[in-house]
Amino acid sequence: MRVFFSFILMAAACVNAQGETFAPSPLGATFVVTGSQKAPWAQDAFGDENSESRALRGKKIVFGQKAISGPQPMACKKPNYERVAVEPDGLFQGGLKAPARDAAALGFAPGKVPSLLTGCEVDYHFLDADHALFALDNRIYKLERVKR
Repeated sequence: MRVFFSFILMAAACVNAQGETFAPSPLGATFVVTGSQKAPWAQDAFGDENSESRALRGKKIVFGQKAISGPQPMACKKPNYERVAVEPDGLFQGGLKAPARDAAALGFAPGKVPSLLTGCEVDYHFLDADHALFALDNRIYKLERVKR
């Protein structure tokens, strides 16, 4: 029984370690919304660009230790950050219709995707340390780290 629990703990540590591939960490960093596109799952006019999606372009999101500042609904007073590695079928709350193909089309490398779960309304999936995607209202938004 001890061997079983040891194996489970080791496996959990490996999964967590894979999720912590942020270098440098997004915590304490500022990102800016650089653009958006209609989400792969959006049908008909749902997800088309509109004044709200255009208004997010250029907005900053700051991942602070105790709060996320930015426009609603990305702002969050008490985030509960969790760094995880997400399979393509789990990206955007499982919304991709053809996960591997859609993830590749969005620019993700094959395999698990480093993601920052916030415990708030929006989670972030990283293309690399300086670029992330998030979903909102049937659109996929791209973030870019602001260099200091």
